[in-house]
Order: sequence, then C-alpha cells, then structure tokens
Amino acid sequence: MRTYSLREVLDLIGIPRSAVMGLVAAGVVAPERGGHGEYCFGFRDLVVLRTAAALRKSHISAGRIKESLLRTKAITDSASAASLRAEGRNIVARARGDEWLADSGQMRFQLSQTREPADVVTHRDNDATEAYRLYEAGRLFERQARHAEAEDAYRKALKLDPSLHAAWVDLSALLCDHGNCGEALRLLAEARIRFPESTALLFNQALALEDLGDCIGAQHAYHDCLRLDPLNADAHFNLGRLYDCAGRPQEALRNYNQYRMITN
Repeated sequence: MRTYSLREVLDLIGIPRSAVMGLVAAGVVAPERGGHGEYCFGFRDLVVLRTAAALRKSHISAGRIKESLLRTKAITDSASAASLRAEGRNIVARARGDEWLADSGQMRFQLSQTREPADVVTHRDNDATEAYRLYEAGRLFERQARHAEAEDAYRKALKLDPSLHAAWVDLSALLCDHGNCGEALRLLAEARIRFPESTALLFNQALALEDLGDCIGAQHAYHDCLRLDPLNADAHFNLGRLYDCAGRPQEALRNYNQYRMITN
C-alpha cells in the first residue's frame, strides 16, 4: 500500500505543517502510524488535504475549512468522497449529484429531484440508497482492515448502482493496494467507459500501471490526467519522478517545475 510521510505530504500539497496537523487533530484525516510512530498518509488523505489547500488559496479561513470538511465527512462518511469549492464567500460541496453549503449542510441542488414516473423513481432511489449503504459498509470494512468484505461490499454496491463513482475509485484503489493491480486495471477500464473524464480513475490507473512495472503506460495515464486537469500537482510530481527514473532529466525538470508552480 503506497503511503506518504508528513514531509512528502508537505512537499506535495504545499500547505503549512500546522494546517496539516490541525486537520489530523480534528479527525478530518486519519493517517496511520508507522513502525517508529511516524505518520503515514494514504491517497485519500492527500485528496482531502489538496481540497484544504485549494480552499486556503481562495482565502477561506482555517476554521471554516476544518468545519466544512468535518461536516462533509459526517454527511458522506468521508471527506474525500465529495468535491468542495469556494463560490464567493460560500463553500459548496458536491457528491452523488447533490450540492450543499459545506459549513451549514443546507441543500442547494438535488439531482434526484428530476421528474420521472413515480414507480421508476422509487425503484432507482431504492437501488441507489442500498448501493450507497453498501458503499459505506465497504468503507467501514476497509478501515477495520477487513479487505475481502470491503471488496465484496464495493462490488455489490456497483452492481446495484454503476453510477456510484466513488465506489469505482475506492474499489480500484483497494485492489491495487493489496497487490491485485491486474484486476484493478480491468475494473478501471470498465469504469472509464462510464466516467471518461474522471481524473481520480485516471490517477488510480497510472498508479496501478506503475506498480505493475509499466512505466510507459503510467506516463501516458498521467498525461491523460493532466490533459483533463493541468493543475493536478500530484500527477506532475509522479510524472516527473518517472521521467527521472527513465533518464530523461529535461522532461522530469519540466514536470517538477510545474508541480512547484502549482503548489507555491
């Protein structure tokens, strides 16, 4: 399982140590501890911390960022399961087609309100509700290191609701974290048909290809990720590292410079 030290997180995300430790102390992110007591941050932790960094750049106070991420975590079971953005003085959260004000929980938009015949709506809503319940169970199993049960819950959730993007992301990450990168890539190929512009899926694909030793394929996946999101600092950093290992210092330097420009 790929983890990042506190120093690597500070280099990757570009926010002060005090900001990271404040989010750890509040329970917004919960890194594991290494053999010497050091923090080991996972990919989902980086997603949350990148969100916090983006909100800081929009001049949102540390207190509001912390409160918004905690409320989002309470609503979605994971602060990484929703996207947050600043809109003027508001912080807007979005997940599963719903939008709400992150620091108050006030709903702004519900995709499920689209009018359809009642029997169709009821059937789809029931499936979607059960799928998300299974997804939440999978997240709980994963936190308890019950990985086989987590995988089973994620797969059942996707069978009921293939539009549940977060389940595709988390299942592919789980498979790769536990050495089943080939199956992760098969799953990601299916997921990307449904979500061709998902940078999270592309990033997972690049990580899986790296772990399988396909550095060229990983480079292409990171390039695709950057085509969709040119400000993805993590993709620039990892691509620079791959070019460094391949003995292509100019390309490596170009991506490292882009990474520094984004995070500074």
